[in-house]
Amino acid sequence: MKIRRILDAEHQTLMYLSYSTKETSGSFKHSLSTVALWGTDAYGTKSLGENTTRE
Repeated sequence: MKIRRILDAEHQTLMYLSYSTKETSGSFKHSLSTVALWGTDAYGTKSLGENTTRE
């Protein structure tokens, strides 16, 4: 399983995408979750413009 964190800076939202790299029961599995940053201490900070994708 792999997880990617993707920043949508325009909408101040983090997206977490998890996916399997191996076929299970005839298909690959995946999931997407979002976290809104507006209204939090992280909203509008300069560090949000940095690359947040991790291996």
